[in-house]
Amino acid sequence: MKQIKILLVDDHVVVRNGIKLMLSQQKFFMPIITEANDAEEAIEVVKNKDFDVILMDISLPIMDGIAATKKLLLENPAFKILALTMHNEEFTINQMIEAGALGYILKNTGVEELTNAINTVANSNPYYSNEVAQTLLNRAAAKTTKVKVPPALDTLTKREKEILKLVGAEMTSNAISEKLCISKRTVEVHRKNILKKLGFKKSASLYKFVAENETYIKCVYEYRMLILINFKKLKALIKLINYNNNYFCIAFFDIILK
Repeated sequence: MKQIKILLVDDHVVVRNGIKLMLSQQKFFMPIITEANDAEEAIEVVKNKDFDVILMDISLPIMDGIAATKKLLLENPAFKILALTMHNEEFTINQMIEAGALGYILKNTGVEELTNAINTVANSNPYYSNEVAQTLLNRAAAKTTKVKVPPALDTLTKREKEILKLVGAEMTSNAISEKLCISKRTVEVHRKNILKKLGFKKSASLYKFVAENETYIKCVYEYRMLILINFKKLKALIKLINYNNNYFCIAFFDIILK
């Protein structure tokens, strides 16, 4: 049976004992557990020991789990942090995700899901409980109808739509010509036709449109992708949207040009 070294960060002894008891009942891995009563203790402990997973509570004294996650990952980006908390609010979930947590589960979880979450995160894969994923899904679904779409998209040809996606990714005409194996002059002609059909005077108007509608567009993309992927992949998806603007632009145009 493989071993998984776990740093358990929680300021309640009863909670730590309960988690240790739950993990002792499962048969998938042998937990080697080190405890920390608060974030500062956890930061000191990791200086001298290696861990496969850090189980992090959010409501900690002095420094909360979100700040602790940021600080730990600043020191070592390889740390794999799994939030284990009672907070199921959208704001808190997003804060923890943005801090760099690889997973997020609730304290009402059973031994099976806790085991699965730890094992998944230990293997460098994101994990979210169904309740957490549903909270984010509800947010996305509530906002999907608010996206504003520029007029006349249906008038674009297949090639124009292809080029528009690349323009949205801020690719130059030279880069587009190389990617599509066409001349730069042909790209420029297509770009002029696209702007004329959409009622824009310059490419910057397209970028401005995306920027002004970023929140709504992001929600549409999240909602569309959530239907296609396992909830465990949600964290990777959101990080991709939040931190990779070029990919985000391409994803947006993929939606509106269908």
